Amino acid sequence: ALPICFFQPKKPVVGDFSRDTADRLFTMTVQEDSWIPTTHALASRSISAADLLRVYSQLGNEIMPHFDPEHSTTTDVVRQAIIPLSRQGQGGVAMADKLNQHKPAYPDVMVTHSWSNLFVDLVAAVIADALDKADYGAVADNLTRGDLAQV
Repeated sequence: ALPICFFQPKKPVVGDFSRDTADRLFTMTVQEDSWIPTTHALASRSISAADLLRVYSQLGNEIMPHFDPEHSTTTDVVRQAIIPLSRQGQGGVAMADKLNQHKPAYPDVMVTHSWSNLFVDLVAAVIADALDKADYGAVADNLTRGDLAQV
């Protein structure tokens, strides 16, 4: 394997923030309260593990017929399944809002992911956590085989 390196012509300049600068930035942020409604809207947007599994079960069938758990990334599924499913009129809504009928749904856990990873691994990790399993490998294997009854 070849190492991948990124070179820049010169080292980027990183500012030296003094305590005064940090205090000023914090004060400006606190005084600018337009972020509060967005923060609340995002914090109340979640989907259940059951809804996630329900959406997954439709992939390769009614939704995104070409879905392949061994090759389809999270980006693929979002762009080719989730976004089309969440369209409304000329725009769209968050899939979580649509699934929850536009009612707030506060999460029990925070999930982070990589857009380039396989979607099946994301779903398997969420489901394994919801089932208190120590790892997600067996769940991923069952999802890949389409054996949702074993999940």
